[in-house]
Amino acid sequence: MIARFRLFLDILLMAAAAVLARIDFQTAGFNEGQTFCLLSILSLMGLALGALVHKLI
Repeated sequence: MIARFRLFLDILLMAAAAVLARIDFQTAGFNEGQTFCLLSILSLMGLALGALVHKLI
């Protein structure tokens, strides 16, 4: 039960961060397409970096 709640909190945190980043980019003057591309690139870079660190450790 606690593990599921912890997973829920992690997912909620990631969703909130994505929404806030999207709002920040759009407030800075980026359109929706640019915002989507930037967030996609940043998230894929984070995934690749995590995989690299996992492989090295």
